[in-house]
Amino acid sequence: MYYTRAMATITPEQRLLDVIEGKTQSAGVTMRVNAEDATILVDLMKGSRAGVTDVLRRGIRRVQQEQWEDQLRREAATLADEDLNTEADAW
Repeated sequence: MYYTRAMATITPEQRLLDVIEGKTQSAGVTMRVNAEDATILVDLMKGSRAGVTDVLRRGIRRVQQEQWEDQLRREAATLADEDLNTEADAW
């Protein structure tokens, strides 16, 4: 799906970039929800005041956190054989 703005074709990705750059206040995001996704969303919203947007926002942040942790693990693996006891003190 593409959006038109002033005779230009705008992709959904560009709409999100416009939000990041402060050109617009928000960008609608469309998601096709299957039965399993809907069940998960309903379960996550039960017993809380969180709406669908809040649940999805938390999910996006959790994915970002997991990617950051994976990157840290990869970097730590490259340093696994490093022995700081053999290094001269920098101070």
